[in-house]
Amino acid sequence: MNSIDARIAALAEAIERRKMEQEAPVDDLSRSLLEFEGEMASLDEIGVAALAAATDEDGRQILTLEQTRRMVDDFKGYATERRVCAFRSRMKV
Repeated sequence: MNSIDARIAALAEAIERRKMEQEAPVDDLSRSLLEFEGEMASLDEIGVAALAAATDEDGRQILTLEQTRRMVDDFKGYATERRVCAFRSRMKV
């Protein structure tokens, strides 16, 4: 069920981004950052654990599981704030 919810959320974000791009075109860097934010915000527990397991070129763990969870939660918060701001700006029109 979580994967379906994540896919629906990703589709909703993609639709919202497309609407915003039509209203005001987004440069490549901003688009890349928005995509990264979306990827991070859509991670489930398995994705978070996989990200936490990532290592650098010397084989050292980059982030702890707790740091990774905190980072993903921050991205989820940013994504939510962006949707709320977009919704409010449309309501003013």
